[in-house]
Amino acid sequence: MRRIEFRGGRSVEEYASTGARWSPIDVGAGGTQIGVMRISAGGGLGRHPAASDQLFLVVEGKGWVSGSDGERLPIEAGEGVIWIDNEEHESGSDSGMTVVIVQSNSSET
Repeated sequence: MRRIEFRGGRSVEEYASTGARWSPIDVGAGGTQIGVMRISAGGGLGRHPAASDQLFLVVEGKGWVSGSDGERLPIEAGEGVIWIDNEEHESGSDSGMTVVIVQSNSSET
């Protein structure tokens, strides 16, 4: 067992993002990245292309997500989405949310 901490993290400012903090957890086989993103109330990650296939799993709070069509859909704890490599997407929250993100260089996310 290896205990991990994901407090703090770095502020995400790319893509006109606001109120978002990224805490990396691990890099696995094939370059798969795992981390925690905290989006504060009123914050969001600006529209950008996915760098690889990406799982976005809400573990606390609620917010919204959009994919290539730009339509905002509500999302809350216990729900997630998968964006495919290069898919334009964004996310945000009026009240705050915490998400686990898994990014894979594999086409088998």
